[in-house]
Formats: sequence, structure tokens, C-alpha cells
Amino acid sequence: MNILRTTIIVFISFVVSVLSSNAQDPDNNLINLIENDSIITIYQSKTLTDRLFSGLKNGSDNSQSAKTSQSNEVSRTDADIAVGQKVAGFRIQVFSDNNARTAKNEARAKSHNISGSFPHWRTYITYEAPYWRLRVGDFRSRTDAEEAAEEIKRHFPSYSCEVRVVRDRINYSL
Repeated sequence: MNILRTTIIVFISFVVSVLSSNAQDPDNNLINLIENDSIITIYQSKTLTDRLFSGLKNGSDNSQSAKTSQSNEVSRTDADIAVGQKVAGFRIQVFSDNNARTAKNEARAKSHNISGSFPHWRTYITYEAPYWRLRVGDFRSRTDAEEAAEEIKRHFPSYSCEVRVVRDRINYSL
């Protein structure tokens, strides 16, 4: 019980310190760090998602500011879902690992490297228990994805053993 209490206190202290340091520097706030890093997708059950959104819509706090921020949060999420239409397509899987200690950081490092060399392709880091995966691009045809995979292999020879084209739901763009 003491270990759990200590862990919670350390975590809360960390969050408070990050939020207070980020409040002073608007270019380095937590939201910007998350949004600018890459896209991280967490798969969860529909029941959990419904519970989360019903909690946001109902709101347990009676203050007007809390209700306003919650309604803004829900409407922004709804708009993202309406705009970001997913269609069948292909992505390049560059990394997949289930090592709890290193997989997330390795996926992020590879994502950063690929984004730096190929800024026109988006990177997607996903966690689907127990695997962290890094996928690249939104390709409508397999041949486009295979050509891009060859470019990645040429530019990053050390990644070539894991690079492969996979079917995925992609973001539709004209």
C-alpha cells in the first residue's frame, strides 16, 4: 500500500511540475509536445469510448467554465471524426515490437527519423496490446506503397528487415 501511495505522489508531482513549467513557456506546453510529436492511436473498446464521451457530455462539475470546456472538447472531437474519413488502403509498417521497456521509445525514434527525411508522409504510432507499431503514409494503391517502402529501405538500411506493406484504414485525401 505504501508503494502505491508513493507512486501516486511521485506521478502527481511530475504532472504538476510539467504543467507549471509548460504554463510559463507557451511554445513548450504539453498539448504542443503531444500534437507535434506524431500520431499515437490507442485502441479501446466501444463501451469505454461511450463512457468517456457520456462523461464529457454530462459533466459532473456545476461551474459554467467546466461545462464550456467540456462542450468544446466534445464538439472538437466530433468534428475530427466527421472530417477524418477513413478508407481502405495501404501503409508501410516500419516497426513492431512488444518489449514493454523499449518499444514505445524505439517507435518514436524511428518515427522522428522518418518524418525528418520524408516530411510528406505522416507517421502513425499505434499501441494494440501488447504491440507498439510504427506505420508510415496513406497510400491508395499497393504499388505506391511498395515504391515508398523501397525508398525507406534505401534511406534507412538498418530498418529494411522490418519494412513491409500492410493493409490499413487510411486517411482519405484528394
